[in-house]
Amino acid sequence: MAANKMITLRSSEGDEFVVAEEVAKMSVTISHMIEEDCVPGTLPLNNVDSKILSLVINYCNKHVPEAKPEEEITSMEAEKEMETWDKEFVNVNNDTLFGLILAANYLRIQGLLDLTCKKLNDQIAGKTPDQIREMYNIKNYNPEEEAEDNWEDEICEMSQIKNYNLEEEAEDNWEDEICEASKIKNYKLDEEAEVHCEDDIHEMYKIKNYNPEEEAEDHWEDEIPEMSKIKNYNLEEEAEAHWENQWAAFSLKK
Repeated sequence: MAANKMITLRSSEGDEFVVAEEVAKMSVTISHMIEEDCVPGTLPLNNVDSKILSLVINYCNKHVPEAKPEEEITSMEAEKEMETWDKEFVNVNNDTLFGLILAANYLRIQGLLDLTCKKLNDQIAGKTPDQIREMYNIKNYNPEEEAEDNWEDEICEMSQIKNYNLEEEAEDNWEDEICEASKIKNYKLDEEAEVHCEDDIHEMYKIKNYNPEEEAEDHWEDEIPEMSKIKNYNLEEEAEAHWENQWAAFSLKK
């Protein structure tokens, strides 16, 4: 009897497992690769880690079809023995169970996929949604909140916006539109209104660098010369001129 052909499988962690070809062919994915002569010296299974791959190989070794004599009849005891083995095989924690389901689906091992999915179905049968969430550490799902989060994420992704906030964005957009329309940089409404009011007054009255205190003082000094018809009025100069005029008038009398 010819020796069985062996195939090396490599897990995602780089560990290698040597198995018989008929055991590897329990996977439809691997079987098609073998039939099409696409299997290299070592077949990488990048989606299956070492722990899960070891369990998958164990399952395939147990369930690989074997040639049987014609007179051999499958007994009820053999079937019960296999059922007992299967139950023990899937008696694992949730992380391992989910890993086996994903591996069975990826490698297309229908028997293993049926067995693990049945185990999962038995676990959640009769449980309330809250109990299921607690069993599998699932956060409370809210369809409305989920839809809103997804909608905001899509907008952020399309607009290349990080830490997007709709209310802040709406306010910023409104101010940006005003600034763009008015060609104003670093626009602030309160400051702009105040500056605009002062600028209007300056333009109306042709006032430059308006200062109320200085303007009041200048206005008071301007009114006195205008009333007295005096140009460049200066109190000290006026007193001296008045004294000279009196002296000249007194000299003429003599």
